[in-house]
Amino acid sequence: MRRNLLLLFVVSCSLFFDSIIANCQQTTKKEQRITNNELLIELQPETNVTEFFSDFEKQFPNTSHSTVSESFNIYKISLLSDKYQVISDKYQVNKDSSSLITYHLSLNKDVVGVSYNSIVSPRGTTPNDSLYNQQYYLPKTSVPQLWDITQGGTTACGDTIVTAIIDQGFDTKIKDFAGNLYQNKLEIPNNGIDDDGNGYVDDYQGYNFYAMNDNFDKTQFDNTQNHGNECAGIIGARGNNISGIAGINWRAKMLLLAASNSVEYIIGAYDYAYKLRKLYNDTKGAQGAFVAVTSCSLGIDKGRPENNLPWCNVYDKLGSVGILNIVAATNATGDLNTIGDVPGLCNSNYLIVVHSTDANDKLANTSPTSTNFIGLAAPGTDILTTEPLKYIPQYDFLGGNSFAAPQVAGVATLLYSINDTRLCPKNFVSPSDAAMKIKNAIYNGVDKIPALAFANKTGGRLNAFNSYKALQTLLPTTEVAITNYELRITPNPADLVVSCSLIVDRNVANEQRTTNNEQLNVHLYDNLGRFFYKLQRQGNAVVSTFDINCASFPDGMYFLRCETVDGVITKKIIIQH
Repeated sequence: MRRNLLLLFVVSCSLFFDSIIANCQQTTKKEQRITNNELLIELQPETNVTEFFSDFEKQFPNTSHSTVSESFNIYKISLLSDKYQVISDKYQVNKDSSSLITYHLSLNKDVVGVSYNSIVSPRGTTPNDSLYNQQYYLPKTSVPQLWDITQGGTTACGDTIVTAIIDQGFDTKIKDFAGNLYQNKLEIPNNGIDDDGNGYVDDYQGYNFYAMNDNFDKTQFDNTQNHGNECAGIIGARGNNISGIAGINWRAKMLLLAASNSVEYIIGAYDYAYKLRKLYNDTKGAQGAFVAVTSCSLGIDKGRPENNLPWCNVYDKLGSVGILNIVAATNATGDLNTIGDVPGLCNSNYLIVVHSTDANDKLANTSPTSTNFIGLAAPGTDILTTEPLKYIPQYDFLGGNSFAAPQVAGVATLLYSINDTRLCPKNFVSPSDAAMKIKNAIYNGVDKIPALAFANKTGGRLNAFNSYKALQTLLPTTEVAITNYELRITPNPADLVVSCSLIVDRNVANEQRTTNNEQLNVHLYDNLGRFFYKLQRQGNAVVSTFDINCASFPDGMYFLRCETVDGVITKKIIIQH
């Protein structure tokens, strides 16, 4: 009797958990196309990866793992069996392998998130062959007015600005791309060797994560090269070269990253951009590349962020090194949160989600709405752009959110190239601060459109020149290096109150100071550029002291900026309660 009761208990528990897992998996499968035999897992930064997978593969022997991104702690688990027999005492119950493992991982404290290696789809729609005013979207968004100031290329200090385009299929031989493609000069093309030791073979002119080199003729699932080309042409087709179209950046360096059709490759592409920028930051520009912006018009239709944490979580990490990320919303109508969309529903301050309008500033019929997730609109119907050489004609009119997002990415890239040394990496208060200022300038510069009042966060559509004007108000006063000042902060890290002293070298002060009534402006702001404290003081030129009550401030990194008659001095403060 007891044996029968035990059997009944085991079977009941098994059926109960099976029903939970089955319902979760059924919901996921309805919302997005998945690959049952591959999972993506994000681990906590402190996890011992070797020990984790050693224990895991003992428990699930018919599995293997590989690295997707060490930078983001994301790994792929390949399942070699469709079913597992889970043994409880002497009774065996068959379970679907992917749902069982997903459930098991969700209970592990070392796991941040787990998802299927889902299939992604382009955000473009069927091309519209109507020759509607050629590139009407450029004057519509005031790009030519910004061209009067800059046509792109480098920062005021000579840093080459790179835009990473994560998409499906490219043709590097397009005439309008000549001179505008990023090249890895440390790599020898087509020799089958990782010459620069960065972990990628033959990544001379971008990288194809399916072919594992820079050969873009080999793509997964299809052999098309159109979608990536179309997005790249909008961002950086060569301008003022007689033929073809003008990209938003006449001179640009586009890093082409073919992510093919799965989340694994998209994360790999973001990882490539992250490593380049982080190396640039760490070496103060001596190595790597100034990857300022990413543009991605791929996604999981009906996807949910809670089922795709490994993808969603990369954006904060990209932002931490200074990369601003632009993505296209899914092509559907209705509320975005109800429809479901990844990465459109991912939550990050360093992410801009874009939907589209038509030539009359009406919401396009491919556009969802959301005042919580969608940042702004850009034109997305009848967009003339580049096609591969094998296509005739080699320029076509297209529609969809896929072709609105690259316009925002193009403008973000163009803003970095204005003749203003405050936008030079060496002068950034922090890389993430600069990215947030570009994002806020784009948001603050939109044209307010009645049809968009309740359709996106800003209620507006992209305006390049207004974004430039908005950026001027967001950038700090020009910071002049001053060596005769000392800014003392105690304690640091701080909990409740920070005591600050700005002291001038007395020998210099005695020679230069004739008044005790000089103005000092003090600002404290966080990593996102939000102000938390402001002080204006007329006082002694030699020493100025003040306290800041930080008791109500969230934990994190802050920047104390003191503007004096001689220039500006900035120092980091860590708040830890």
